[in-house]
Amino acid sequence: MPTCTHCGGFNADNAALCSKCGIPLGSQRRAEAGRARQQTATYIRGGVWLIVIVIVAIVAMPIYHASNSAYQKFHLDSVTQNAMKSCGGPVTASMSVYEQAQVNDCLAKDEDFVKAKQDYAAFTSAEKR
Repeated sequence: MPTCTHCGGFNADNAALCSKCGIPLGSQRRAEAGRARQQTATYIRGGVWLIVIVIVAIVAMPIYHASNSAYQKFHLDSVTQNAMKSCGGPVTASMSVYEQAQVNDCLAKDEDFVKAKQDYAAFTSAEKR
């Protein structure tokens, strides 16, 4: 049941003129149709933006993940090198069992090294999922 925008009177659906004030209702219907088209266009634009955002996220995820993976590996390597320097170098076959145990104990006590190893292990296990 359309209402007249001029006087607010209620009219029958097929009325051409307002039953209260006599102003043509056709121009109001065209305005309502225009508003409906504009609202539909707004919804379509919103849907297009949503699709664009989803596509960008899908494309960006592997790129971010790869760069993060490289960073994680680099961080573990640099922390490992620092820990090895402070603990007497890497464990080698030419070391006695006692020397190897000392280096391993030293590495186990190095908080940065242990944390970097745990972070990298968690990252790689999440990466496999």
